[in-house]
Amino acid sequence: MKKTFAGKSKNMTFLGLAVLMSAAAVLLHSCNKKTEKITEQKLPKPKPTAKVEEPITASDKRTIYLTFDDGPNKGTDNLIKIIHKHKVSATAFIVGKHVFGSKKQAEEFEKLKQDTLIELANHSFTHANNNYSSFYENSEKVLLDFNKARDSVKFKNNYARTP
Repeated sequence: MKKTFAGKSKNMTFLGLAVLMSAAAVLLHSCNKKTEKITEQKLPKPKPTAKVEEPITASDKRTIYLTFDDGPNKGTDNLIKIIHKHKVSATAFIVGKHVFGSKKQAEEFEKLKQDTLIELANHSFTHANNNYSSFYENSEKVLLDFNKARDSVKFKNNYARTP
């Protein structure tokens, strides 16, 4: 019996996601601060001097892109909670047939659609029916599959990720 991603993650849905999100939040927070090395010696307090703020340059900025595949699924509620807890945005790559797979998945998709921190993108309609070798043998069928997802889900952008 083949288990789906949702089936595999039933008991530990997005457990690793919490760790990833926490690490990303720490990294985002630390990228915007200058750090000082703390030594074992006690240093004398420096004399006050006039501080000149240096402008931020492009090389000082850091960006992390958080992306999640195969939604909507059983982990969608957890994804939304964690994204909002850490106030970070992410892209959810949606599988078209998941949107129409059940009433619960349709509801989860609507939550994702309404969420201002989550951008939706195309991850195909069938997710290659989990038979990747035969899926990629015919590029026209792959394109049709992605177009079916685009047309049925009505994505607002042209971002796509292959299964």
